[in-house]
Formats: sequence, C-alpha cells, structure tokens
Amino acid sequence: YNSDTVDTLQRETRANVICLSSSLDSQISIDAAVGNTYGGAMTTAVLNVLSKNNNISWRSLIQKIRDILLHQNNRKQTPQISSGRPNFIDQNICI
Repeated sequence: YNSDTVDTLQRETRANVICLSSSLDSQISIDAAVGNTYGGAMTTAVLNVLSKNNNISWRSLIQKIRDILLHQNNRKQTPQISSGRPNFIDQNICI
C-alpha cells in the first residue's frame, strides 16, 4: 500500500511525465455518485483532495486518494502513480 516500486530497467524520460491510474491492471475502476451526477471514483477523490490541499506532494495525493477509495469501496480499486523520473514523488504538485 505505501511502498514504492522502481523499475531499474527503464530509462529516465526527458520530460517530467506523471501518470495517475485509477486501479491496478487486475482491477476495475468504479463510478461514484455525487448528487445526481456520476463520474469516476478516483476523479472525484482527486478533486476532493486538491480542493482541500493547495500545497500537497504527489505521494500525499496518492495516499489520500487511496484512503478515500478504501473507505468508499473496500479497496476494490487501488490507484497507481508512475513517472519517467524516479525522484518526483515527494515534489509538490503545481497546478
């Protein structure tokens, strides 16, 4: 849950590319209802976390998203984060 996996066989990318995925490859992403509007559960969690935290690192973001989804759907969906640069995880998000 809180461990990092680094693929040492891959080379670093030139650009700072960060990918958020809503679940593991073996899982299905779940929809969330907010009032009468449906959307992705992870998208809803991301917007919720960012609206309350304007100074947050990528690590904190993914941990908070996982915590929200764990309480909402009993860990049927585990969001992932990956990047072409290994040292990005503790940098603050700049939007």
